[in-house]
Amino acid sequence: MVEESASPLLKIHSPRHSLASLIINSRRELKIP
Repeated sequence: MVEESASPLLKIHSPRHSLASLIINSRRELKIP
């Protein structure tokens, strides 16, 4: 799948996965344990 390496943001096939990734990304940015 070139789509994954091309643009991770386009990989929004499942809402749960996108929400989880958004939460994880926000936690990483805010450095929240």
